[in-house]
Amino acid sequence: IGIFVAIIIALIFSTALWPLVKILDKKLPRSISILIVLLIIIIPFVALIYLFVNNLASEFPNIIRTINSVVNNSDFLSSLLGKINVGDYIQNYSGGLLESTKTVALTITSVLTVVFMMFYFLFDFELLLTLFLSFFPNKEHVKIKGVLEEMAEVTGIYIRGNLLISLISGGAIFLGLTILHIPFAFPLAVFTAILDLLPLG
Repeated sequence: IGIFVAIIIALIFSTALWPLVKILDKKLPRSISILIVLLIIIIPFVALIYLFVNNLASEFPNIIRTINSVVNNSDFLSSLLGKINVGDYIQNYSGGLLESTKTVALTITSVLTVVFMMFYFLFDFELLLTLFLSFFPNKEHVKIKGVLEEMAEVTGIYIRGNLLISLISGGAIFLGLTILHIPFAFPLAVFTAILDLLPLG
C-alpha cells in the first residue's frame, strides 16, 4: 500500500485505540500503555494467521483431492475445464510462487509500517490534536475538539465492535462445522470472519 493510505489507516486505528491507551495512561507510562494495547490487538491476529497457515498446510492435500473430485465428477465443470488434475496444474504454474512471496513480503512490510505509525500517532496523539486545532481560530477550538472526540469515540466503538462480532462469527462457524464433522472447518471459519469485517450493505 502507498504511504498515504498507510497514514490514513494508521490514523483511523489510532483514533479507535486512543480511548484504551488513555485509560492505561493513568497508571502506566505512555509507551508501555501503547505497547500493551497494540499487543492485545496484534497477538490474536498473529496467532490466527499462524493457525490458519498451519491448518491450511496440513489440509492442502485434502483440499486438492476434494477440488479434483468436484471438478471431475461434475458434468458441467468437466465439459468446461476437461479432465484436469489440480495438483499438476499448481505444479506447472509454480513459477508464480516467487511473485506471491514478493507480495507477502510487501504486505508484511506495509502492516509493520502501519503498526509503527500507530505507535507514534498514539504517543503524540494530544500533540497532533493541538497541532490540528492550531489551523482554526481559538474560539472554535473547544467546539472542534468536542466534535473530534465524539468522532473518535464513535469510530472506536464501531471498529472494536466490528472486530468482536467478526471473532464471534468465526468462532460460531468453526464450532458448528466441527460438531457437524465438516472438513476444512478452520479455513472456512477464518474466511467467514474476514468477510464479516467487510462493510457490506
